[in-house]
Amino acid sequence: MKNLSEILKDVKSILKIVNFSERKIKNIAINLNEIKGDDIYFIIKGRNYDGMINFNKAYDYGVRVFVSDRDLEILDGITLILVKDSKDALFEISKNFYDDPSKKMNVFGVTGSSGKTSVVSLLKKIFPFSSSISSQGVFILDEKVFEPETTLTTPESHHINRYLKEALDKGTKNFFIETSSFALKGKRVFGISFKGGIFLNFSITHHLMIHGTILDYLNSKLLLKQLVNGPFLVNLDNPYSNFFKKDESCFYFSYKGMADFYIFDYEIKNDFHIFSINLIDKKVKIKLRDYLDIYPVLPSISLAYLFNLNLEEVIQTIENTNLKPNGRWEVLFEEPLVVVDKSNTPLSIHYLIEKINKIPLKKRIVLFSFFEEEDLRETYVISKILSKNFDYIIITQDDTTHKSPFQCNLNFIKFLKKLNSKFFFIKDRREAIKFALSLAKERDGVFILGRGDEKNMKIKRNLTIPFNDVEVTKDLIDSIYLKRRGIYGKY
Repeated sequence: MKNLSEILKDVKSILKIVNFSERKIKNIAINLNEIKGDDIYFIIKGRNYDGMINFNKAYDYGVRVFVSDRDLEILDGITLILVKDSKDALFEISKNFYDDPSKKMNVFGVTGSSGKTSVVSLLKKIFPFSSSISSQGVFILDEKVFEPETTLTTPESHHINRYLKEALDKGTKNFFIETSSFALKGKRVFGISFKGGIFLNFSITHHLMIHGTILDYLNSKLLLKQLVNGPFLVNLDNPYSNFFKKDESCFYFSYKGMADFYIFDYEIKNDFHIFSINLIDKKVKIKLRDYLDIYPVLPSISLAYLFNLNLEEVIQTIENTNLKPNGRWEVLFEEPLVVVDKSNTPLSIHYLIEKINKIPLKKRIVLFSFFEEEDLRETYVISKILSKNFDYIIITQDDTTHKSPFQCNLNFIKFLKKLNSKFFFIKDRREAIKFALSLAKERDGVFILGRGDEKNMKIKRNLTIPFNDVEVTKDLIDSIYLKRRGIYGKY
């Protein structure tokens, strides 16, 4: 709880205050379901939502302090804080309300089109006293305090500051944030004192439906470096790395050539993949069970070096840890091979196929779906990748608000027809998974992509249902494969 004057101190975006009255503020809210009493309420206009429509309801709920970048009716007892931009005011006031917690610990941002969650998950394991925000949820040290119900990767700035404050109070020294392009564009991570950052990669994705242009999407990613006051790691292999201005805080890593951090030798020994890594002035070796694990390992160990962690301890942790977050390459059955994976961009699917190509399979079956925010360029690229690498493609539903599953996948279907691909459209996702499994025999592979371990699926604008690919697939494996062999009971 803080006095209103305290949380408004030094807020640069304020234009004027109407009817100021000192009072205690207990909570920050941007929508009706966040109102608790004695709130400061922000009226924010988003892409699909305008907080102005709930102004009167918020007043009826007891809110008397409003922040807005537009004039509104001054009802009895209202204090109006008129600002240049409500998003700017939200992160400035949130920082004051929670005593600017990011300045009192090491906060790191990780951005990229693919691989953010894997890197954040690994960094949390190798940095001591760590907490994190990612698509996996919010972890305060070892406790999961928030399970995301939607695909929103990075929360709004008032929630981020609340989690940072809670983490700080519980002894967190390092905090890792998966910073999506939407979070950067929407200023959700502005006002945070980032001590370091990582740029992993950049590729065409469905985000272009919202960003509009590749340049807008790229510029959103570039914002992270501007927010970081400390070392910033850039993937030199990505062609867009040149857009980051080289300065004394910028360090490069590479999987293919020389850089500040790079791989200079590789061998397979006793089923382990052994990589020799150059870390500026130090050389180390690390053994991994999966070749593709090097993708999150290289930037993670590089950041550990820059922040003077004990590298022997870091390597030991990496070698003794399951490096894949939940929902990434989850093998649910061995024969036939059944895998659930979150891959849903061209780059992440490319990495997945790189792994699949090392497995001798007779037939490859993939289940995939586009959701509402489709970009035609991405659809074409993914259609070509799937058509080339899979024998059967099962198309079904994913998150949607206004379109039907068929409408979401209409261009996908058109491209597959032109590519002479073997595909099936089955609207119901459970039935689609069941059909994919039924096609597979021994030495075949079924790959269920796009959602990973997400717990809920949006099927209409205001309707979200429980749906988890891992759990649904396990149930269907029990009814199809085990009973096919005369084996009963839960898998």
